[in-house]
Parts: sequence; C-alpha cells; structure tokens
Amino acid sequence: MALGALPFDRDAPAELVLPRALVTWDGQRAWLTTVEGGDDGSDAEQLGSEAASAALDPPADRGPRAPDGFDLRSARPHDEWCRVVADTVERIRGGAFGKVVLARRVDVVANGPLPTGQILERLAALYPACMVFRVGGFLGASPELLVRRRGDTVASHPLAGTVARSGDAAADRSLVEGLLASAKDRAEHAFVIDDLRARLQPWCAELRVPERPSVLELRNVSHL
Repeated sequence: MALGALPFDRDAPAELVLPRALVTWDGQRAWLTTVEGGDDGSDAEQLGSEAASAALDPPADRGPRAPDGFDLRSARPHDEWCRVVADTVERIRGGAFGKVVLARRVDVVANGPLPTGQILERLAALYPACMVFRVGGFLGASPELLVRRRGDTVASHPLAGTVARSGDAAADRSLVEGLLASAKDRAEHAFVIDDLRARLQPWCAELRVPERPSVLELRNVSHL
C-alpha cells in the first residue's frame, strides 16, 4: 500500500510514500507488511515490531496534552477574498468556466504542539465513514473516494453539492430534500459525473452510473 499526495496543479511536485512497515486491520484480523531494501539504514523487521506494538497494544501514557488555546486567522483579507469570488462569478457567466471550487486557507496557531496521533484518533472516531490519512505532516479525513481498483473492477465515489447539518432531524431532512431539489447543486454534481464518465469510458468495458445522486450524511454536512 502506498500513500500519495497528488496536487491539483500538475506542475507541482507529487509525493508517493511506500511504508517500510505497515499494520493493516480489517475489523477482524490484523497483519504486518514489511518492505526490505532502501538506503535509509532502517531495519524493516525492527520497524515492523515497533509499528505492531504501537498499533495493537498502545501505551497507557497518552503523551503530551493537546493545546487548549488557539488563534485562527484567514490567510487572505476579506476584501481580497470577495474580489476573487466576484471575479470568478463573472468568468463563469462569461463562459470561461463551468464549475469552480474556491478554497480559503485558515492558519491556526496553538499554544502547544499538536499531537498528530490524537488528532487522527479523533478524526476516525468522529468521521467513521471517511478515509483518515497522514502523509508526513499532511493529515485529514476525506469522505471522497477518487478511484479504487480491485482486480479488473474500478470504482469512484465522487462528491459535489453540500449542505450543513443542523443537528435537528426534521430540519436536516428538509435541508437534504432541498439539496436533492437544487438545480445549482445538481448541475455541479453533473459536471463531476460527466467528467468521470468521459475519463473512465476508454478504459472500461462497462460503466454503471446511477441516474440520480444519493446523499452521504456526515457529522457536520451532507453531500451529494
């Protein structure tokens, strides 16, 4: 199993990591995979033993406490962000784009070190339907499966169209119904599905694409 970080910018460098020692758990069994070789001087057998001990018999000491103070700052001024949004809308209306996903970075400064192991455990507990990952210092939980291949079968589980969850069951049902009925969100979802269909078609003998999207409900949001 390799862990990859692939940027959207195809001119930016990508990273693919093949772990020297990997502990895998499928809910019933656990097994250890080690990779020999390499020039880093590490002992795969020793790494495997340490990885298995840490994964299957975690120490009682949870390590340093998580920080209890945070400072959040937008990396882009609000006025500049609003100009980016307005410019993007105009370019969509002018036909330059069909769909754009804008992202705004938020910098978080904590009053102590961030314990990545505890963060991963919390993400796994809070978002059991997501894929929790860490590649170097890059970690997160994603509900979106870009592509999976098992034998001669490939699958993708794209997401497009999102609505927040309120915590109230009746209100959430209404929000989901609105998401399914939204022409804007359905159009955004169709962009993704049509692109995936076009990219997979040359490589597949058969494609099965649902006629309409379903809803994936997470702790904080619902996706098409």
